[in-house]
Amino acid sequence: MKKVEDYVRSIPDFPEPGIIFRDVTTILQDADGLQLAIDGIREMLKDVDYDVVVGPESRGFIFGVPVAYAEHKGFVPVRKKREASL
Repeated sequence: MKKVEDYVRSIPDFPEPGIIFRDVTTILQDADGLQLAIDGIREMLKDVDYDVVVGPESRGFIFGVPVAYAEHKGFVPVRKKREASL
């Protein structure tokens, strides 16, 4: 049986040398991968008492909404703090 990690594509040296970018679009493009990811998150939360799902951008937006929907919870998108431009 595949694991979620098996669906993630690693792109070396992106966006700069020495960085490995983890591309999760490959999870989203495969129905089995997406179901495995959402079911896995729900399983991790099974004993957690919570009222709302908070998803930090941008991956949190993608995976948080289906979890909130499946658990009949609200969803709050949260953006990262931006530095003020000079």
